[in-house]
Amino acid sequence: MKRILLLARTEKVIFFRNNGESIFKDIDFKITIILVKVKREEFSFLYENKMIDVIEIDSWKHENVIVDIAKKEHERTPFCGVLTLDEQNVELAAQIRGEIGVDGLESKDAVCFRDKVEMKKKLLPNKEIRVPHFHKCEDKEAVFNILENYNKIVIKPISGYGSKDVAIIEDRQSLEKWYSDNAKEISRFEAEEFIEGTLYHINSIVFNGEIKDVVVAPYEPGKANIDYGAGTAFLTVVECDEAINSKMIAYSDKVNKQLNIKSGITHLECFLTTSGEIVFCEIGIRPGGGGVVTLIEHYRGINYNEASVYIEAKEFDKLEERFSKIKPSEYIYGILGVRSEETGFAKNVPQLEEFDEKEIVSKEIYVKDNEFKVASSHCTDFLSWFLIEAKNIEGFYKTAEKVNSKFLDKVRFELA
Repeated sequence: MKRILLLARTEKVIFFRNNGESIFKDIDFKITIILVKVKREEFSFLYENKMIDVIEIDSWKHENVIVDIAKKEHERTPFCGVLTLDEQNVELAAQIRGEIGVDGLESKDAVCFRDKVEMKKKLLPNKEIRVPHFHKCEDKEAVFNILENYNKIVIKPISGYGSKDVAIIEDRQSLEKWYSDNAKEISRFEAEEFIEGTLYHINSIVFNGEIKDVVVAPYEPGKANIDYGAGTAFLTVVECDEAINSKMIAYSDKVNKQLNIKSGITHLECFLTTSGEIVFCEIGIRPGGGGVVTLIEHYRGINYNEASVYIEAKEFDKLEERFSKIKPSEYIYGILGVRSEETGFAKNVPQLEEFDEKEIVSKEIYVKDNEFKVASSHCTDFLSWFLIEAKNIEGFYKTAEKVNSKFLDKVRFELA
């Protein structure tokens, strides 16, 4: 019987379909899951599945210990794949694959999905893929030259995620201040020309080098992942324009091939400028966060976290069977993430039952009364989250605006 290894450094919600069933419900192969022991109670459902074995560890900090555990388990009963569904363990999973000799993303390629500089370097040889002008911040002169040439730059962590610690700079004085404020960790950052355009995410299931399923969606300008600092809502909705969809899918295919992605789930972000040019932003080799998997499952009927499991087990036939059953949706789906720039103790927090609009198909509230909450510090740092169903784009934005205002008009934050 087949067996895969899963590094479970994540929240339990990703292991469930929209209907509440486990994504492991129908597996007919074995999965060994590595999990920190403090999460035993939270992940108790895993221990009840006869096809799953759980290995508990003290911490994810000691990666050499985890590699040794994987090697010993592989010697006992071989793994056919190694999977992670979170950003932080992409390189660890690749290292384990190399150590035990199973197919999949290797360490030399995995770095491209965590290091934004290496990511773009690998794309540069393909002249059909437009990459923004970039430099590591250690080369201060080069960074100032980018600012001089483009008048606006974005500085971001080389291996960060979630748009955390991102800065937008428009003048030399601000750049000098940034260097002064970050003097002790300059090597952690890179700088790029700022691209004016709408940011998109393209979510693809790939196996045998071909895209088998894909969902394209823009982030609403001014309310995208990078705009958390302003406290604006997070809005993204599936793209309905077939011409844009085709263009984005073709672009995604070029990026996947240039990065030598054979099989897996990709979450690509890129800009579409007013002139129609597509410019690369970044790519992850795992399903998107922030509720994107939930959105896709409602829209396409496929859970991308579950698909990742079947891809790693090389169970492509089971996925092909599901693809054949997909029918075009009569609705579009979009996400509203309510964010705030305020800090303080939350008061008068709305309750879920207050949001009874028929267009809301899924909802979560992440803050409680009297809980201290700091201003949103990364893209999915939400007070609440809503998945909205609509007949058209206008309907989505109308509902999203209403729900966002309804939440923020009621909640308040006090410092004492």
